[in-house]
Amino acid sequence: NSSIVPLMNQDLIRPLDDLVKKYGKGIQDSQLITIDGKVMAVAFMANTQHLYYREDVLKDMGIAVPKTYEEVVAASEKIRASGKMQYPYAATYKSGWSLAQEFVNMYIGHGGEFFKAGGVEPNINNPKGVATLKMLKKLSGLSHPDYLKRDTEAIITEWNSGKVALMTLYASSASDLSDSERD
Repeated sequence: NSSIVPLMNQDLIRPLDDLVKKYGKGIQDSQLITIDGKVMAVAFMANTQHLYYREDVLKDMGIAVPKTYEEVVAASEKIRASGKMQYPYAATYKSGWSLAQEFVNMYIGHGGEFFKAGGVEPNINNPKGVATLKMLKKLSGLSHPDYLKRDTEAIITEWNSGKVALMTLYASSASDLSDSERD
């Protein structure tokens, strides 16, 4: 979604209608990305974020699996207070796209709308936007101090080295996570 417009503006992609017609058997209409009535892309997967957690750490500490960000904060604070881990939470908060995407995901999760109804006036400076920023601040305080440099690879390294107990990460990266039952 973030790359198609610049490519179209530079005439670097063309409509795919003829190819979809010829080879697109089985492609659902909901997968076709159309712009001005022309198929310009085909969606092939949805990459969702998940909360990954170390069951052993949570069990040892008597912590239930968190179901909300508030519970993630409480669990992380308990883990830190125990001395078990100094930075128990990780997420892709690298400056730029990663941090912006984390804001977008959480803001939507708070029920935020990016534009005021019926128009294109931005709508993030509101209680839901502030709540999102406050939660990101709490979570970043439970993360490695270099959290603004942490991308997917960095937090996977932290996870695999046993330095993180709770982590928000995209499903497409799960295969890179260490698992004692799998390794």
